[in-house]
Amino acid sequence: MARDRSRPVALIVLDGWGYRAQAEGNAIALANTPTWDSIWAHPARTLLEASGTRVGLPEGQMGNSEVGHLNLGAGRVVMQDLVKINTAIADGSFFKNPVLSHEQLQALAQKAKAKGFEIPSYPALESQRKVSAAWLVEHSGFSKGFSSGRVGISSKHALAIVNRGQASAADILDFKEHIQDRVQQIWGIRLEPEPVLVGAENS
Repeated sequence: MARDRSRPVALIVLDGWGYRAQAEGNAIALANTPTWDSIWAHPARTLLEASGTRVGLPEGQMGNSEVGHLNLGAGRVVMQDLVKINTAIADGSFFKNPVLSHEQLQALAQKAKAKGFEIPSYPALESQRKVSAAWLVEHSGFSKGFSSGRVGISSKHALAIVNRGQASAADILDFKEHIQDRVQQIWGIRLEPEPVLVGAENS
């Protein structure tokens, strides 16, 4: 009868415990940790990446406890809200082009004419016209390349909201709502977001 060689395995999560080869300024490496040293000396060990795309965050963004627990609990990479949003707008379209009735288009055209503009439109459904969401955004004060803190408008496409660096999902959603509010204030049209934002309120 073969001998049972199975041994119990324990997964121990040390929250906030990281690894860096250099000892200078490294509290863990400089501390007296005999138990940890004996565990680390065992060949059956490895390192896990806990930041960026490895845990569902944008490239280069460090992880945190919530992200770590979520990925460990799921047993897979769980895409975070910010990555979902960034992915959704990667094709350069964050807002839908509004489809207006004849009366709505006439009212919009009158507002545009009063400001010296002619708003572009093209056929949609029967007796309806589709207008450019990009035009509405740009003519509401959000030109290409516009920045507001850590978020802004792409320099190439007026419908692409971009992360300027370290912006949170809340930052992007707040900016999205700011654009919607401004367009509605000036043109009387509430833009609808193109991507489906899971776990977020689509206003």
